[in-house]
Amino acid sequence: PGTDRWDGRLWGVGNSGTAGIFLPISQFAQAGSAVVTTDLGTHDYVDEEQKVTAIWPDCVRRDYDWRATHLMTVYAKRIVQAFYGRPPSKCYFDGGSCGGRQGFGEAIRFPGDYVDGPSYG
Repeated sequence: PGTDRWDGRLWGVGNSGTAGIFLPISQFAQAGSAVVTTDLGTHDYVDEEQKVTAIWPDCVRRDYDWRATHLMTVYAKRIVQAFYGRPPSKCYFDGGSCGGRQGFGEAIRFPGDYVDGPSYG
């Protein structure tokens, strides 16, 4: 949303299945929130039916397991600060299936990523 419509919230949105594609996120922006998502670095490794088509290298597995979600969040907070001139006042994560795994991984490894106020990792 434009700077005059931002509600101060940042939503991280998780994937489904084995990732590789972006889920629709427009409803968050239409509601006035900033929103971010990631394909977890797996785009080249899944087909349209979400089946793994190759053995994942260690770097892709690490991105899928935790790194992509954390970096997505860190950079989103920096971008929000630069664009809106203030940090998010609330940070939420929405996800089920693979997105639920992403959310739990964030809570365990980086508990400051989705809490009230800024945390820049």
